[in-house]
Amino acid sequence: MTLSGDSELARKLLLEKVKTGRRLYFRTDAIARLIDLAQS
Repeated sequence: MTLSGDSELARKLLLEKVKTGRRLYFRTDAIARLIDLAQS
């Protein structure tokens, strides 16, 4: 999976990113929400 494209998933994930130093994290609740939407 890549976040450099202009896909719907990439746009949603990039809004939820948290950068700490050189590391990039994503909020757990946002990932859970995206998984729930994908399953329905």
